[in-house]
Amino acid sequence: MSSDKFLFTAAIVVAFSACFGGVAEDFDEVSRRELNVPFIDAGPYVERAKACETRQDAEIIINEVASKGEPEDWVELYNRSSEVIDVLGFGFRDDNPEHAIYRLTDSATIAPGEYFVVELGASISGFGVGSDDAITLYDMTDLVVDCVDWLEGQSPEGGSFARLPNAGPNWGMTTNPTKGLRNIP
Repeated sequence: MSSDKFLFTAAIVVAFSACFGGVAEDFDEVSRRELNVPFIDAGPYVERAKACETRQDAEIIINEVASKGEPEDWVELYNRSSEVIDVLGFGFRDDNPEHAIYRLTDSATIAPGEYFVVELGASISGFGVGSDDAITLYDMTDLVVDCVDWLEGQSPEGGSFARLPNAGPNWGMTTNPTKGLRNIP
């Protein structure tokens, strides 16, 4: 087997470990030997994967993101529970763990099956996202609620990165943003 395949396997193991509750630091020399994988430095990719741990029982989820929104970047939240939920104190962070968690400081309730759009520059001063970035949503106790990570081109100007189908587990680029409405491909 070529060393490229070993590196690819190691990257998958590190990312899987980070995304699904493991800790990348646990991928030690013994683990590498067991997989016959040389050491790799996954660097920022591991940190980014760690930021995207998602609570499967989350009632409020990120449903759509526009990193080149008009006039501001925006993120759409969706309430998939059967209760009205107040998102006062919920917060956002981009893919840089050194950045602060930017909090929603006004009370805002989301009814079951409804949407709430946060204009990032207007609602959360000084916070924005890039064309290759991530947003992690935190509840008022700093527990990760949801996260989305997109690559360059997946949230283009005039488009968005959205759960397709609406509120589902899969994400995709759409050239028809549905800000505050049900996502459509």
